[in-house]
Amino acid sequence: MANSTQTDIALIKERLDWHFKIGAAVIGLFAAVFSWLIASYLPNELQHQRDSIRLDLDNLTKLQINKVTTEIESAKKSGIKLEPKSVAQLGTALLDVAASAKQSGVKTVAWNATNEVLSYYSSVTPLPPVHKGPVFTINDMNQECIKVGNTHVAMVGLTFQGCTQHLEDLAKAVSEGRFLPVGVIFRDARIIYNGGPLRLDGVYFVNCTFQLKPSEKSRTFGETLLASNAVTLDLP
Repeated sequence: MANSTQTDIALIKERLDWHFKIGAAVIGLFAAVFSWLIASYLPNELQHQRDSIRLDLDNLTKLQINKVTTEIESAKKSGIKLEPKSVAQLGTALLDVAASAKQSGVKTVAWNATNEVLSYYSSVTPLPPVHKGPVFTINDMNQECIKVGNTHVAMVGLTFQGCTQHLEDLAKAVSEGRFLPVGVIFRDARIIYNGGPLRLDGVYFVNCTFQLKPSEKSRTFGETLLASNAVTLDLP
């Protein structure tokens, strides 16, 4: 009887050990699958979802920015004068988007919109009440407003209008101390800046059209202009 009992106990123990091993194997398999989900599938799926969300947000951002561009263009054409402070805040926000955007499409439309806002801002920002100095009316956008020669000159209080100014063309002469625009006004002019060295001292931009290429210096120039349309800036 004792032997029979011992045999039954041994059999039960063997079966329990077998069930325990099966259970442990199932648990191990579950743990392996769960670990794979955590380490592989889920991050990829979450990344895919994040990318999809980012793409949707980028498309939404582009639509919003394009709408801003259209509204600004309409305001300028119709002669609507928005409050300069609000326009400056909008321009600063666009510069932030242009600088931080990861998608090239968003960056491009943000910079295009920034140029539109800067152009509009220059049309609604008043000049100082008193400004005296000669006015040079060129009325030819194929000509440079200021042609810098080899002479040493400081242009103080002059107004140039109806022309194009490549700001980089002034850079070398300014860096060599041969030329410095002080209190100069560009009116109804096209302003082109590619992000090179720049030095301006109290220069005004009135009803100008801006073509700034994306760069950190262009961002600094834009922020300075939006802060005060009497741009004083020294970018090496």
